[in-house]
Amino acid sequence: MVMTTPRDIAPATGRLGVLTPGLGAVASTFIAGVIAARQGLQPPIGSVSQMAHIRLGTKEDGRNPLIREFVPLADLDDIVFGGWDPISPNALEAARTCGVLNESDLAAISSELEGVVPMDAVFDQEWVSRLEGVRVKDIPNKWDQAMALIDDIAAFNRARRQAPSLIDPGRMVVLKKSRRSAGPVYTARLGYPSRNAARKSCLRIRRAGLTCYLRRN
Repeated sequence: MVMTTPRDIAPATGRLGVLTPGLGAVASTFIAGVIAARQGLQPPIGSVSQMAHIRLGTKEDGRNPLIREFVPLADLDDIVFGGWDPISPNALEAARTCGVLNESDLAAISSELEGVVPMDAVFDQEWVSRLEGVRVKDIPNKWDQAMALIDDIAAFNRARRQAPSLIDPGRMVVLKKSRRSAGPVYTARLGYPSRNAARKSCLRIRRAGLTCYLRRN
């Protein structure tokens, strides 16, 4: 398919809040990698947005800019991390517990990792029987748990607006790290009685100035 008219893509301005449900091996390594890359300690190996090129036109044209120079993406320096975790008090302790990175890798970025403090998680041992959550929300009802998570997202955004050293994030994204499908499983686990109820909840998130998508496989 050939695009006949150019698409106007707004520039990525302001901070980008990135929240991760859980600070396990994947999330803590991801956060550590971004911090190390933006401090110039390590190259962002494996990052398509930072290291990959995009071909424009034909191969003979020789137009292969970096994706980050062609698409208005958020700069690594504009990313603000947060999330939820039922065990670890911060991203540094999470990274140490998971053991993916060596202590020598963490030393130079330890202070910034320690500053990423997760919010109390929604935790149900029925789904993760081998873990015992200690930093969890004392809310038994699934619907109220979902509403509490929505409030957490809005509170995270408000806190960053009030912090004098940070620019208003303005934009938020929640990353779900799972091999399972993100749509029906996520909706079912949050206890939405129907897709219509999930849609109403999503509208509430949008009214808070955040972005919400409903996905179905």
